[in-house]
Amino acid sequence: MSQISYNPVDDENVECPYPLFAALRREAPVHYSPELGYYLVTRYEDCVAVMLNTDAFKGFGPAPIGLELAEVCPADPRRLHRPQQGLGLAMSKEGAAYRRSRRLFNAALSPEVLAALEPDIRRIVGDLIDQWIDAGTVEFIDRFASAVPARVIAVMLGYPEADWQTYRRWADSFIDAISGLVLPDGREQEVMAERAATLAFQQERVAEQWEDPESFVGRLRRIRHHDDVPSTREELASLSLSLLTGGLDTTTNLLGNAMYELASRPGHWQRLRRTPALIPNMIEEALRHEPPTTGLYRSCVADTEVGGTLIPRGAGLMVCFASGNRDEAQFPEPESFDMERDNARANISFGKGMRFCPGAPLARLEGRIAFEELTRRLADVRLSPSRNDFRHIPSLLFRRLQRLWLDVDAA
Repeated sequence: MSQISYNPVDDENVECPYPLFAALRREAPVHYSPELGYYLVTRYEDCVAVMLNTDAFKGFGPAPIGLELAEVCPADPRRLHRPQQGLGLAMSKEGAAYRRSRRLFNAALSPEVLAALEPDIRRIVGDLIDQWIDAGTVEFIDRFASAVPARVIAVMLGYPEADWQTYRRWADSFIDAISGLVLPDGREQEVMAERAATLAFQQERVAEQWEDPESFVGRLRRIRHHDDVPSTREELASLSLSLLTGGLDTTTNLLGNAMYELASRPGHWQRLRRTPALIPNMIEEALRHEPPTTGLYRSCVADTEVGGTLIPRGAGLMVCFASGNRDEAQFPEPESFDMERDNARANISFGKGMRFCPGAPLARLEGRIAFEELTRRLADVRLSPSRNDFRHIPSLLFRRLQRLWLDVDAA
């Protein structure tokens, strides 16, 4: 039995969980955490095996329940709680309902749709850079990383682009609802109100677009399902909600994490400027080294052995992307950030198999275009020496800095 203890909201683990994950991979690669109330799967091979075994592992799993954190860390006022599962999101479904949602997602994010979206992404990125390039400094998360996906998703869904900050706020509320931490006083009520406003907005937009064959909803209404049952308004509202919430946070985290990786390493920015063909692989290495999402909850529906450990029926587990992506057996020198790593795309940050994130192609496209334009227009970027505390958002599932101040030089 491993003696390793995992306090998920200990500052050391929030800011840098990688030493703990390395110890687990060595000593207890499938580790039951009494603090969380479920198993942590930490080796790359086992993570992939769980994601591919859809007979034994289903759903988004139980929420972390575990101990009151006062029993683990009495001085810490935060508490673990059961994240609200599903929340009306299309990808939280199972079985035939999931397959219908997946078909809609694939159509909404087809190669043709993404190709048509590329000019808008480049326009949005350029407009955002224009807003701060002459100032010589920028808080990158709020002024760029959050704004890019919010505005892009608005264009895709046919929503007013100028209201992107509202969409960002709604997405933040959904992320808080599944953070795994008890929310501060008053925030839970705010989250519930924001959820209601978001759902009402989606339903109104679906009704508005229902009869317009060229709208986002109108185009998806033409999709034929295997059961020949047409898509319902509820399904399309759920799809829109999933794109608006899930599509924002993942890309925000990707952009912020990738920029930190580059700005904190002298010479990397100039190297990308000289060799822009490296940008797609740099994105993959950033996904591997600092994944936007720490892991994926699953539920075990039949006694199953994983990595030599029996997972009993009814148990929950987390597939730890952040650990598997730094598994020495899969990635040589995993702690280093190597923009030319030849197997960087083998990262599991978007999942595997049936649960592979359907928004991954859009996130990669946004990342590529963003850094193409950033490296073209900025001669150099540096971490602002006195304005950063480099603290991460408090979450069991999502990983990014709260703020990222940069000093920038126009090209």
